[in-house]
Amino acid sequence: RATILRDYLANTRWVNNWDLVDASAREIVGAHIVEDRMRTIDALARSTSLWERRIAMVATHHEILRDNHAPALRIAERLLDDTHDLIHKAVGWMLREVGKRDLGQAEAFLARHAHRMPRTMLRSPEVFFDRLEDDARDLRTVVGELYFEYHRGTYTSQAALKRGNRRCEAALHDAEALCAI
Repeated sequence: RATILRDYLANTRWVNNWDLVDASAREIVGAHIVEDRMRTIDALARSTSLWERRIAMVATHHEILRDNHAPALRIAERLLDDTHDLIHKAVGWMLREVGKRDLGQAEAFLARHAHRMPRTMLRSPEVFFDRLEDDARDLRTVVGELYFEYHRGTYTSQAALKRGNRRCEAALHDAEALCAI
């Protein structure tokens, strides 16, 4: 596991989207938070790399699931003034996860910091989907298979990104298999 973590951190420069971070950070980096005494995620949270900062926040989900909310609240506080919306969203997500398990801690954090937090940190996905559902009442509903008669496939200008994502997924699969051994 330590080798996987070391290799993962050595290759963060190749991370180029939130999905790669969200699919891997919790299990690879998060599993080492307690034994590492948060040194790694503290360093990642101070990074100039957007993806490393997001890794730091998402990795805390590992401890949230074990009812240890301190790492998430500490990293969330460190990232309050971050300017990137992908960090805002990650912080908001982890704060919602803390709130699901300990509403008091989440409310106390918000009471101290909500005045500084960007709207994207505070906004809940449930609000978005409720609004979407209200707006969608007049839309037609398709029952059965949706078949586009004249649509036989797609081309993409993002082939290199998709190929890279597939390689990362394969590497993550291999890492998970090695952890299972």
